[in-house]
Amino acid sequence: MQVYLASHFSRKNEVRMAAQELRALDIDVVSTWHREQIASNSVMHKSNVRMWKKCAISDLNELCGCTHFVLFSMGATKKFSRGSHCWEAGFASGQGKKCIVVG
Repeated sequence: MQVYLASHFSRKNEVRMAAQELRALDIDVVSTWHREQIASNSVMHKSNVRMWKKCAISDLNELCGCTHFVLFSMGATKKFSRGSHCWEAGFASGQGKKCIVVG
């Protein structure tokens, strides 16, 4: 089982802890975005386009390699500025991955 964990970037630390718990159960967590050193409240700037593109390609490769997709959802009234987790959920579903929503 190869698991990709997705969430709003502001929940990165929570997802990092969940990844540790899953690894302790011998579950292979293939997502790496939650290990980035970027602050969980960071904002995307145009000056970092190369870095964001590199991260997006990495995330896509990890998504393609997973067997299970886990989305840590946010409430419908929560405002968020970064929505890649929504795109990832649609991509995983479209690829026929087993999808689990937490929240």
